[in-house]
Amino acid sequence: RQGQRSGEFNRELSEYLLDATYPLELDMVELQRFWRLPVQYFFNRRLKVTFEPPLPILPDDEPFVLNGLESYQMRDALLNDLLVSGGNAEPIVQHFVAEQRAQGKLPVAAFGDIEFETNRVQAEQMVEALSFVCNAPSDDIEIKLSLDVLGDDKLVHLQGWLTQSYQSGLVRYRSGKIRPQDYLSAWIDHLAMSAMGVAKRTHMLGYDRKEGVIHLIYPAIEDRQFAQSLLSELVRLFYQGMTKPLAYFPKTSLAAIDAGFSRGGEWADDEEKSLKKMIDAFNDGFISQGEGNNSYIARIWPQWNDELAQEVRQLAALVIQAPRLHMREANDA
Repeated sequence: RQGQRSGEFNRELSEYLLDATYPLELDMVELQRFWRLPVQYFFNRRLKVTFEPPLPILPDDEPFVLNGLESYQMRDALLNDLLVSGGNAEPIVQHFVAEQRAQGKLPVAAFGDIEFETNRVQAEQMVEALSFVCNAPSDDIEIKLSLDVLGDDKLVHLQGWLTQSYQSGLVRYRSGKIRPQDYLSAWIDHLAMSAMGVAKRTHMLGYDRKEGVIHLIYPAIEDRQFAQSLLSELVRLFYQGMTKPLAYFPKTSLAAIDAGFSRGGEWADDEEKSLKKMIDAFNDGFISQGEGNNSYIARIWPQWNDELAQEVRQLAALVIQAPRLHMREANDA
């Protein structure tokens, strides 16, 4: 794939921690933001650069259906309203649909009814699934960890709070498909909880239009040191990625690991298959854009090549392999 020139951005910067005073403090919120897309965090935080997407062209005609993002946003808003109410859904639904119509967010006439009904059914299915794991709230979990990840007693104090904690464990959900970045985000929270000595599951729930509600879990980790060592590696890479951008691309990296699964669910590293799946995820397909089209990724890595492939594979093994291999379907756990 031909990409944009990387130009002035593709250069080594001075060491991020050159004049740092120890111990360092790192908030869980910042660690999570970094891992959504490390190269974007590098541009935004280190270089103070933001690439704004082009403004969409507004259509002249009234739409017959909502696009994917609009549909997700409506479903997500309805899901949140239903979860907050916790009671009779019908008045909540009636008020919500009237509000959407008043704001011009639904297609006209019967098309709007069909569109809303689809989203209502999906939202109510999510509420039903969430009610099983969210019926007994627990206190938020405070994270206070001292990590020796930079050597020479250069401590990092990781701190923050984990919300949406229940007797069943942590619960993380979205009203659309569970994305690669969602797996990692839940895994970071899971490791932090486990490193604090709270050995519970973490639940991930999402919605797939073909399969319906998806419910995955990370099993409880009893070994605090094991959890802390895995979390420490992600913190170490955070600081590494603030000096030089990390070639960790969520979709492409997960494809590298998923390639190792057999039909029977067994996993073994398969470099040839992994490289092919990474290329498919990074480059454009016939009907879909590749991850390499992301404006932040394209500034540093305008083209896929063998050197980049090895870098992505190595980081995928360090970052997303553990959560992917620990993941279980709730029915099988």
